[in-house]
Amino acid sequence: MEDLPDVIKSFLKEPPEIAESSKDSKPSENEEDSFQMPNNEQEESKETVEEKAERELDDRKSREALLTDEQRANILERCEKYKADGNEHFGNGRWKAAEDCYSLAIESSTLLMKSECAIYYSNRAAARIKRELWDAAIEDCNKAEELGAPNNKPLERRAYARLHSNDEKNLDGAVEDYKKLLAEKPTHKPYLEAKVLLEKKVAERNEKLKNEMFGTLKSLGNMCLKPFGLSTENFELVQNSEGGYSVNMKK
Repeated sequence: MEDLPDVIKSFLKEPPEIAESSKDSKPSENEEDSFQMPNNEQEESKETVEEKAERELDDRKSREALLTDEQRANILERCEKYKADGNEHFGNGRWKAAEDCYSLAIESSTLLMKSECAIYYSNRAAARIKRELWDAAIEDCNKAEELGAPNNKPLERRAYARLHSNDEKNLDGAVEDYKKLLAEKPTHKPYLEAKVLLEKKVAERNEKLKNEMFGTLKSLGNMCLKPFGLSTENFELVQNSEGGYSVNMKK
């Protein structure tokens, strides 16, 4: 320490002062606002999602308008090759590989290939049904129907997916689908078997809803009757000839 120059000694004894601006520094108004930017950006992104989709669609239309007939033919040939590969995988039980090939066909198609793309969606729905991806299969069938499917396969596959999805929200849609299918083929055995299974599922759903409704009504009834020393156990429901119910007091 004694051998050190005086300048260094003074530096060691009295460290340089920290600038006042760095002490107890607070974020400026601009800095405080920056903490709120993510929320603002999220709101802005929500507002522009549809606009972005429209812009991307317009861009795609513009690009496809520049395609030559030869280029369109090459795209169609490539998509059909993807579909053929998908059909081969499907025939050999490779459901995921088949689904991927149909997805490539969909992604590679042009906007004018509506009929072909409807088939690609329908085929992918079949692969997804095999994988029990019920909601995804239903969406594909809906898309195939929107594009104008050349046959009833999307309708048939959607009916099957709705019936076997084990989701009660799909039962009413399945009823409508099978009505349409049976109108064209009233004696088709698979449709008739599906109709029987569907009627059973609908009856079970309705019975469950009825029990839930009666349970709720029973709880409310007990609340109202309690001040009078009564409960719903003092009453009984009697079904009438019209299918409705009347409430009678037990003797």
